[in-house]
Amino acid sequence: MKHYCLILFALLLSYCRVSSQKRYDVCYSYGLNIFVFSQADKREDTLDVIGADPDLSPDGTRVAYTNYEQGGDIRQIKCVDLTSGRTTFLEPTCRHCYGPVWSPDGKHIVYSDFGGDQWYILMLDLDGDAASAILPRALIVRGGFYSPTWSDDGKKLLVHDMTHVFIVGLFGKIMDSIPISQLRKGAEGSSGSRYFLSRDETSIIFDMDVNRAVSESPSAIYVYNRGTKMTRKVSPDGYDCFQPVLKGDRIFFCGWKVGDPAVEKKSFVGNIYSMAIDGSDFRVEFKNRRDFSYRR
Repeated sequence: MKHYCLILFALLLSYCRVSSQKRYDVCYSYGLNIFVFSQADKREDTLDVIGADPDLSPDGTRVAYTNYEQGGDIRQIKCVDLTSGRTTFLEPTCRHCYGPVWSPDGKHIVYSDFGGDQWYILMLDLDGDAASAILPRALIVRGGFYSPTWSDDGKKLLVHDMTHVFIVGLFGKIMDSIPISQLRKGAEGSSGSRYFLSRDETSIIFDMDVNRAVSESPSAIYVYNRGTKMTRKVSPDGYDCFQPVLKGDRIFFCGWKVGDPAVEKKSFVGNIYSMAIDGSDFRVEFKNRRDFSYRR
């Protein structure tokens, strides 16, 4: 029994090559390698984990990510402490989970879970030793939801079912439901698209293919005004842009210049760019990286 416990302990723990500092500012990935970056000393450190969808905690001390096992057949949510290097399963019983996202206060993590024949959004209460928390009943019963994101105040979630975007309270009812066809006329939703509520909650930022009718059409970043019900493309022409993340009034996203052979050979990695929410001040933030997240 003691031998078994030691083996189990070894499986649950790994160590990361990080500096002695306890807090980082940015997290991103390259392939299945995860990195953290300190803006103070411009230092990039590599984590000794194999995973995807990394998300840096609001205090910059932990990274939650999707762990792959058995050739990718099992996906689970793990979290690595950047000071101790200790890595733990947040939900050991889950076998098809991915995409963890920290709440702004660091008390909850939401992620996607496949149960039965539908994708559900689950939430862990980290104050309660990673216990499952309660979401609105409409999300629990119906299923078929994707790509959760948090409002800036941490009181609401945005999810979608590829036909509508829903704004929901953590423990209450669905607060708003917007047809994706209203965001972009004639557009079709994708399970991978992400929708963010602006800090003042007047706009929704999202990524979507420029032309769904064209094979391998580039994606772009759009901003939908909830008051005027008008949408405009804000990412620059000639770029394939996806995976938006909203930081204050600035949008960070992954992408590349269309037709750039140097980027296309890097297996869907590209660069991390940023721009103001109106599309101005476009610039490169990190080269050959993707899956941007940040310390709040």
